[in-house]
Amino acid sequence: MEVAMAMIFMSLRFATGLLDRMVTMYLQVVWFIVAEVFDMFTDKEGKFSEKVGGNIKGMIDLYGASQLRMEGEAILDEAELFGLKILKERSAHLGVDKAEFVRSTLEQPFHKSLPIFTSRNFLEGTHGMNGWVNALQDVAKMNFNVLQSEYQTEIFHISKWWAELGLANELKYARNQPLKWYIWSLACLTDPSFSEERVVLTKPISFIYLIDDIFDIYGTLEELTVFTKAVTRWDIEATEKLPDYMKICFRALYDVTNEISYKVYLKHGWNPSGSLRKAWGRLCEAFLTEAEWFASGKMPSAEEYLKNGIVSSGVHVVLVHIFFLLGQRLSQETVQKIDNNPTIISSTATILRLWDDLGSAEDENQEGKDGSYMEYVMKEMKEGERAREVVMGKISEAWKGLNREFVLDDTTPHATAHGEPPPGVESHDSTPGGVTWYRKVTFYTGWKVTFLHRVTLPDVESHVSTPGRGPPSIESDFSTPVGFSTGVEKSCRK
Repeated sequence: MEVAMAMIFMSLRFATGLLDRMVTMYLQVVWFIVAEVFDMFTDKEGKFSEKVGGNIKGMIDLYGASQLRMEGEAILDEAELFGLKILKERSAHLGVDKAEFVRSTLEQPFHKSLPIFTSRNFLEGTHGMNGWVNALQDVAKMNFNVLQSEYQTEIFHISKWWAELGLANELKYARNQPLKWYIWSLACLTDPSFSEERVVLTKPISFIYLIDDIFDIYGTLEELTVFTKAVTRWDIEATEKLPDYMKICFRALYDVTNEISYKVYLKHGWNPSGSLRKAWGRLCEAFLTEAEWFASGKMPSAEEYLKNGIVSSGVHVVLVHIFFLLGQRLSQETVQKIDNNPTIISSTATILRLWDDLGSAEDENQEGKDGSYMEYVMKEMKEGERAREVVMGKISEAWKGLNREFVLDDTTPHATAHGEPPPGVESHDSTPGGVTWYRKVTFYTGWKVTFLHRVTLPDVESHVSTPGRGPPSIESDFSTPVGFSTGVEKSCRK
């Protein structure tokens, strides 16, 4: 599906005029072409000429190219504003299908969207533009039906694991959303070959939510401090005096982390347990910092909150797990870089944290208190609208940093030594600016609420309860060896 979508965009771009061709070149080989190629379409003041605004396809591509900009590319900042203005104005004079296509493009630019979720909008929006679209729709439907069966199997395994874990019974007010947690994994690892990785990744994602709820709703400050120390030391015995739900949660986290470490070791020859423990320790420390702020009544500055919120977002935990599950370019250098929360991860976390704080994602049935960068900025500036502009500006800057990191940093483990994407990741998704799974984490946050209401997912209950229907096994029953217990302190290779 994703390859098909990329081919459609390529066809549309090459079918138009000079502006379209320049945009296409920028989208495909951004590291070889500087943003100044667009100067020929601007006047002496650096503004885009209204003459180029007549080509709707060209404007869509120009707007798309602007989403790939990095710091210092003022011409692409102007391109975004110009493209947005023209497309909004012209959409009122387009047919229903084309107008809807323009609207969805502005809301979900290709660079910042999930093809697996937006392809339907594209196919409907391009109706009548090309005669072969109807045939492609038939292929897309067949592809969906094949993948749906696999997704049902994966959801079955996640639901079974979650039910057997029993934490939903211990934490009555915590979020009980295994399907939502699985969607995170599906958004990050879209290729069908990553079936086992999606199931495995959903487990640590569930613990991010559970531990967040423990800090927000259940624990006292004293209990949370002890719990954090136990996690940072990775010491089961340190939880002896804690409530049962905390003991059960940490024990389950302990077992899942050892299970994942063993799987990675068997498949890639590297023990990631040290890195995974560090990630969980930092997450709990960030949660504890927030709990201390609220308990003391001392509110942080906006920047203090954001610095801590980047960690408490849980993005680092997710990406560290993905890094080891994919097993690409594992070395002491890359592992050390991942452990130190590099810009490519912190930028991703910044985007997610700020979008969450703007209200694009909500915590359902929560009674605890969460901070908000928007709230702190408003208190400091005393201007609501201006505060929102500041937040959106920070999101834009974080995207620029993410784009730059992907294009210019050849030590980041997003591709193989030959510049090719990891096996199972389509090449169009690893092109400059298409920051593979780092990118997918950032724009999935905008789907966390709306996606569940807009897309029909498999009926888990009917799948599980169908008589005689047993899902094929996608996980082996590994018993965790002694070497992957708390005694192992550093990674090793075969």
